[in-house]
Order: sequence, then C-alpha cells, then structure tokens
Amino acid sequence: MHAAAYALDPQFLFCAEGELDEATMEGLSAIFDRLCLRDAILAAADPEKAWQEYTFHTPEVVARVAQVERELSVYHNKEGAFSRPSVATNAKLLEPSKWWSTYGKHVPLLAAIAQQVLSQPASASAAERNW
Repeated sequence: MHAAAYALDPQFLFCAEGELDEATMEGLSAIFDRLCLRDAILAAADPEKAWQEYTFHTPEVVARVAQVERELSVYHNKEGAFSRPSVATNAKLLEPSKWWSTYGKHVPLLAAIAQQVLSQPASASAAERNW
C-alpha cells in the first residue's frame, strides 16, 4: 500500500526526479491487481458466483488492469490535463486525494484507485493497538 501511495502521490510526479524503482512498481501492480479484482467481482451480474470464480487471470480482471496501466502511462508521461502548469502547482498545495478528484477525470480507473489508496491514513495506530 505504501508503494502505491508513493507512486500515485502527485507531488512525487511533479517534484521528484527519476523513475519508479522495481519494488515500488511491484507494490503498485499488486494494488492494481487486488482492486481491479474486487471491482470486477462487484460489477459482475452475480457477485456471489464471481467471488468464487474470479481470479487475477479472469479476462474481465485482466482487461481492467490493462486499462489502469494505460492510464498510469498517461499520468507518468504528464499527458492531457496533467501537462498544464497549474496541475503541477496544485500537486504541492492540494491533498493528494482531492488533487485526483479534480484532475483525474480523463483517467477514471486510475483516479478511483489513487483516491482509495491516498485516502488511507498512514498511521501505525492500528498496529500499536494490536501490541
């Protein structure tokens, strides 16, 4: 989850230098797989049956992951709305989930995943309660 949050934080895209490393891309891909599987199950005509039958290799899931990866390419290449100077400025000023809701309209699947990931609190309090 941390890798996905790092990769989808717009401040990283517009402020940092370099590409995402292999470990970050693996973490991001794992989140894509899991959330696309969940969304495909929920969108199925019979979610109860889909829950038992769908896997990461189900055509609906693979197609959804492929679409998210294409949208990630648009984001990382700063194409479309992401190429505007105001977008880069607001990446530093807005909360990441609000930034995605404002500028992610042309990459809807990626924006939905980014908002889910970036809305999660990055706190250790749940782990601390377990101890």
